[in-house]
Amino acid sequence: MRIVVDARTILNPRGGEAAGVGHYTSAILRHIAKIAPHNAEFIFFVRDIAGADNIEQLEFRNMRVRVCASRVPLFSSHFVFARQLMRERADVVFFPSGQIPLGFSGHSVITIHDLAIYKNPKWFPDSAFGRWFSAKIVVPLSISRATRIICVSESTKVDLLSIFGSRAKGKARVVYEGADLTGQSIQQLTDETRKKFRIINNYICTICTIEPRKNIAIAVRAFGSFLRANPQYAQSLQYIIAGKNGWKSEDVFLAIDEVNKEFSDSVRYVGYLSEHEKWQILVNAKAFLFPTKYEGFGLPVLEAMSVGTPVISTNISSIPEIGADAILYSDPDSEASIADQIQRIVYDSALASELSKKAKEQAKFFSWQKAAKQTLDVLNEAKSLDKYAQTLV
Repeated sequence: MRIVVDARTILNPRGGEAAGVGHYTSAILRHIAKIAPHNAEFIFFVRDIAGADNIEQLEFRNMRVRVCASRVPLFSSHFVFARQLMRERADVVFFPSGQIPLGFSGHSVITIHDLAIYKNPKWFPDSAFGRWFSAKIVVPLSISRATRIICVSESTKVDLLSIFGSRAKGKARVVYEGADLTGQSIQQLTDETRKKFRIINNYICTICTIEPRKNIAIAVRAFGSFLRANPQYAQSLQYIIAGKNGWKSEDVFLAIDEVNKEFSDSVRYVGYLSEHEKWQILVNAKAFLFPTKYEGFGLPVLEAMSVGTPVISTNISSIPEIGADAILYSDPDSEASIADQIQRIVYDSALASELSKKAKEQAKFFSWQKAAKQTLDVLNEAKSLDKYAQTLV
């Protein structure tokens, strides 16, 4: 069996990448390498030498790596790259990014991570041709042409069928992402990390890209409400916000300024974190606050759960699938609701301890080992079918 993988999105930690589709691509391929059948041949297409080095470290038994340079991005990605793929005569091609080049024809599996752009376009930058072209042309055609579609949650599968209807019917398979166990070996927050980010107190945290659907501004205001109702915590509890500053984030920083005028340096935006810094901050937080309005899966929630950090999130999209009864839920549009849940965690140590234990147990349900096996099953299924064969969902 010859499997070609579009690995152009593979994580490049040395280049500062540590999240998103790159994280998924790296994690799923790393675990597929451990269980791939001896007769499986893998051919990986990467975007540069760094990507090739990352693939080499995965230690597949039988593999080749191709560097796919993009001289004219749009044309190269959709037509030159498509021709390169088809030359390999693969049994199936895996596209972890969810996008098939326009010029490609053959058995394929794509992964749909979320459909936020279709749920609420206002969450995204107003003028971005690439995003428009992807949402209006590439993704719809990819869904139509894919042999099988991996959805990272039942919620995403429901959204897929609701938005794309017959284009996706019979193709969708749910394969949950896994919990990274890196953080379980980390103990204390180092003095170096405390000094670097000016963390002087106990804290709650949020770690994600700063963008509208993450709903961070209301979380900041809710933290301010908590401090007003509980002024004794003004000097002993901080709210640490970390992650890349994405887009349409002005309201977040205005909210931070407003709270800090009243409670000096109680809310800190510390920017992008290294993987080690991320786990240090996550492991040692009193709570992980994630007031999102939409997720395809909710990996930040799972990561917090995997290390036993109590989670406050929202009862929307995929979050209840991930959190079950192991996290606290709030109304994403209610400052008071979020503030109340912060107060519960801070005041009730027995509740926090119970949530920590439940979270670790719930997180065990999600593993990259299981995801790798199920992904191989989907690739085998796609290879075995006639290109246009359909089965009931």
